[in-house]
Amino acid sequence: MIGFFLFFSLLVAKDAKTVDSTPYPMKEGIYQLQSQTIGTPRYPNGKTETGTRKVRNEVMGQKWVTDTILTYTDSNNQPFQKAMSYETTFFKDFNGQQRVFEIGSQGGYMIGTLTMEKDGGYTIEAEGMSNALGKMVKTRVVANPTKKGYSNVQTYYDETTKKWVPLRTSTFTLTSQSSN
Repeated sequence: MIGFFLFFSLLVAKDAKTVDSTPYPMKEGIYQLQSQTIGTPRYPNGKTETGTRKVRNEVMGQKWVTDTILTYTDSNNQPFQKAMSYETTFFKDFNGQQRVFEIGSQGGYMIGTLTMEKDGGYTIEAEGMSNALGKMVKTRVVANPTKKGYSNVQTYYDETTKKWVPLRTSTFTLTSQSSN
């Protein structure tokens, strides 16, 4: 449905140059990803993710394709590894609000808003199904630029305690300027 909406928006634009393409949270390129998640009900001993994120600027916004390997130990101390992918799209809605939509190969998804910071960082606030937690949650990702890429902290809102709880820390190191 989102894909149709984006395609339709391009068709009705009389000139592609009139489409506002400003929601670009990360610099375009290929990044090496390192991520660590705290213990959760689905991953009681936490998990790590290593992989790549390809960031591509498009007419309608920006697209991230993230391919990772999850490494974790289950509650019986059995080690596991599995591949996981995410596709994230940034766009502006009809009201001009910067939006984000993400879907993952393990069943997670989110939709939310993007706020750009003056220092080149960004904040994503979203709701959706968390793969790490195995339930619907509100999440917040605060990303800060580094010399070689970005670092970010993801938190989720715990409805029981009514507090934001750290979930994941990640680093993204730029390895190539071209994402093609």
